[in-house]
Amino acid sequence: MDGNTREFSHSDYTVGWICALPQTELVAAGAMLDDEHPVLPAPDPNDINSYLLGRIGDHNVVIACLPAEQTGKVPAATVAKDMVRSFPAIRFGLMVGIGGGAPYYRGENEGDVDESDDSEDEELDETQDIRLGDVVISLHSKSSEAVIQYDFGKSVQNQEFIRAGGQLNKPPGIVLNAVSMLQGQHARKGHKICDLLSKMLANNPRMEKKFKHLGSAKDQLFKSETTHVEGKKCESCRGPDDTNLVKRKRRSSDEPQIHYGTIGSADQVMKDALLRDKWSQREKIKCFEMEAAGQGVLLLPPVEKLMTKVLRQLEQLESWQKSDKETECLQAFRTMNYEYQKDFNPDKEHGTCNWCLQSPIFRNWQENDSSCLLWITADPGCGKSVLSKDLVDNRLFGLESSDTTICYFFFKDTSPETRSPANAVAALLHQVLKSKCGRKAMSIDTMWKALRDISQDPECGRIIFVLDALDECERKDQKDLIRRLKGLECHEESQVSTHHLKVLVTSRPYFNIENEFRELIENIPGIRLPTEKLSTQLQSEMNHVVHTRMSKLGPRIVRETIREELLSGMLVTENRTYLWLDLIFKIIEEMPRIDRQAVKSLFKDLPTTVDDVYNSILRKATDQAQAKKLLQIIVAATRPLSLDEVGVALAIAEETQCYEDLELQRVDETVFLIHQSAKDFLVSLSEEVSPIESSWKYSISVSESALLLTSICIRFLYLKDFGKKQAPPIRNAEDLCSSYDFLEYSANNWAAHFGHMTIKYRHELFPAAIQLCSVENDQYMDWEIAVSKIGRSVNPSPLHIASCLGLDMIVQTLLARPDVDINSTTSDTRTPLSLAIIQGHEGIVKLLLTAPGIDLSLTDSDGDSPLSLAILHSHEGIVKLLLAAPSINLCLTDGYGNLPLSLAIRCEHEGIVKLLLAAPGIDLSLTDSDGNSPLSLAIIQGHEGIVKLLLAAPGIDRGLVELDC
Repeated sequence: MDGNTREFSHSDYTVGWICALPQTELVAAGAMLDDEHPVLPAPDPNDINSYLLGRIGDHNVVIACLPAEQTGKVPAATVAKDMVRSFPAIRFGLMVGIGGGAPYYRGENEGDVDESDDSEDEELDETQDIRLGDVVISLHSKSSEAVIQYDFGKSVQNQEFIRAGGQLNKPPGIVLNAVSMLQGQHARKGHKICDLLSKMLANNPRMEKKFKHLGSAKDQLFKSETTHVEGKKCESCRGPDDTNLVKRKRRSSDEPQIHYGTIGSADQVMKDALLRDKWSQREKIKCFEMEAAGQGVLLLPPVEKLMTKVLRQLEQLESWQKSDKETECLQAFRTMNYEYQKDFNPDKEHGTCNWCLQSPIFRNWQENDSSCLLWITADPGCGKSVLSKDLVDNRLFGLESSDTTICYFFFKDTSPETRSPANAVAALLHQVLKSKCGRKAMSIDTMWKALRDISQDPECGRIIFVLDALDECERKDQKDLIRRLKGLECHEESQVSTHHLKVLVTSRPYFNIENEFRELIENIPGIRLPTEKLSTQLQSEMNHVVHTRMSKLGPRIVRETIREELLSGMLVTENRTYLWLDLIFKIIEEMPRIDRQAVKSLFKDLPTTVDDVYNSILRKATDQAQAKKLLQIIVAATRPLSLDEVGVALAIAEETQCYEDLELQRVDETVFLIHQSAKDFLVSLSEEVSPIESSWKYSISVSESALLLTSICIRFLYLKDFGKKQAPPIRNAEDLCSSYDFLEYSANNWAAHFGHMTIKYRHELFPAAIQLCSVENDQYMDWEIAVSKIGRSVNPSPLHIASCLGLDMIVQTLLARPDVDINSTTSDTRTPLSLAIIQGHEGIVKLLLTAPGIDLSLTDSDGDSPLSLAILHSHEGIVKLLLAAPSINLCLTDGYGNLPLSLAIRCEHEGIVKLLLAAPGIDLSLTDSDGNSPLSLAIIQGHEGIVKLLLAAPGIDRGLVELDC
């Protein structure tokens, strides 16, 4: 396809190019493109980079430049992070730009002994002939690193500066192999740099004045001890008879030479010639620059490892600096729109929620200067979320000081994101960091540690956390979150509380939550609103709400005499809740006319409970079967569906062949159950359901709903629109999904729904499901381009796809086939096991580990083994499974020289460190590629908990503690 007409997507770009100077390096980079592509919109609103896109040879390249007037490691790493996040198919990246050469010669003046000698041998340690216009490519050798951070170390009294570590990551194999091929090709045939530059200037004549090589006569090297006189031209510094110049041998050609070796990187420009010579000779540095240390040896690791393999270098090298880039750091913790979860709740009516606000327990919690936890429980519909919203919005905590930070998260059982404790902790940390200084963290362990550390800093002022609807938190992670909250109250995680941290938690009075808090109940304040108290203070507040809502029914809706009858009837109703009142007023507002007969009929059949209200509302549906189907879809959906998506799901039928067969009308809204009690009312906890003819309560089965939505998703993916034979196909995922409502949802979620079904129901859809896992299937290509989990793998096997999607039933079937290759790899050298590990599918990992011939030593293109992948992705359960495997190798390093234990320490996974320390055969004397022992690495990381674990481990050499420190 012609390069000028093809439409490109973010996933089409595989090479990243970063430069530092917009008026020189960026201009030259753009001029080297064979074709320039149109600009694409940023897929991530938090990515502030500007990109230049194009093609060089067979490679699509994305170019980014550091912001104007900003240089150094931190800006470079930030640009790299955002680039890889926006262009997920990038396989490697390059830092390309202007560097300061580091030539040195034998005796400096020996170059003039024989000017006819064309020898350009620079292999001798005494000589390094680098000239203006030459090219330096970072490349490690047995005795030197590709890039070193030469200003990373320590100053010792009465001693020279001691450089400590600072060696960065090695490039991936694909780049090293390419460099080797280039070296051989250039040795045989020479390079084409001059031809390429001539072509560039011919195509861009305006660049000639500034970018044309000025010739060797302008390349003058001053002796290192020569000091430039400020304000004067360089000619005045040459000295009499050019005595201040190094007389170098003439080269046989003005063509630039290519040098391979070490590049020195730092956060400052190297302008001291004597210091330059010292470092270049000591470390064999060929040139100096400022940004490579932030790039992990000029090469970007894949996105899932960026935080652990690039940003960890910054955390080791320097404390986080306050800058414009801190805003981008902050966005790492904004994992969702947590404000919407709060603002979705209605505002509190004036004079309500006093059952809590006027409680002595609440007031004592308000006024208590010490850190403390308050747990508020009440039955459904009593206004807990309304209370929490009011406390946050109106800062009703008795702490009006501007020094107080109020942070919140409202759990909601509508999607995995709104149920996630990790998202809750990230939201709290995001709100703290908006007004306080902090540092990056990604795992929930590290984020919680950061929250704890920040809250104990006296300079951060008072902090209040509000966690609403804890009962709607993801059940499997709920216990862990409560354990962390208990740790704050008991001060288990810190011996001294130097700061005032308050935590307010609301929930329903569920036994499992109360049981977790039980040991603290005597020590922490708690406000409980039991049902028997609904007739006192809360009922008084209900009456106030009735009067307020009734006054909003204007005379056009209800006459004054009718209003009084309606009001008196509402006031005498017992066992009301806020939710019940809201639902009843919605019924009243939707009545076609409100006269005396209508009021009489309303109170005759007035629902007395929330369940009765729900049943009454649903009975009004004209098509009961279609209403149930709609509710099943909403209940089973993993996220709130748009009305467009719901329309497709309802319309699709067995006879539907094409998308055009569906009669649809676009509406931009979402559909979900407005209150958790509605889901509690509808969903049966057992497989037995009530017929809707008798009652809607418990009329919906989870497994039947999963069967319905799975069949809808699969049926949709089998529409003729998505087959390989369609021409011309839409190959851009974003365009594909925007053209077909429900494609993004069905492609990303059909496998999850399939897994939630019972075995009986899975058998019904098994043939269609296993076909979707085959690249030979006509429908595979278009749903695969829309799905996010498969990534950039080309031609994966059915076992790869089923393992990645967590389809255990299909994996079992495929493993039973005699021709299955358990260790087969995709184009990016991922095995079925590695894909299952990345996605966190413990059940699939168990199945694969039992397969004959499974090889746990295989590594992907990034050098990651199954164990290192499990550590990088924080899957503690999978690490435990791998450690139990007989063939596990605890000495196998990843592509960056990290042992499994050192990788876990770098990632600050305390739980995984515990597992590794308990594993048979763990050797605590081994060091990583930087020469760090596990203990020294933990000390460098500053992780006190891991240091304590290592010191307590049998086999640790405690005599090294002083040395490591």
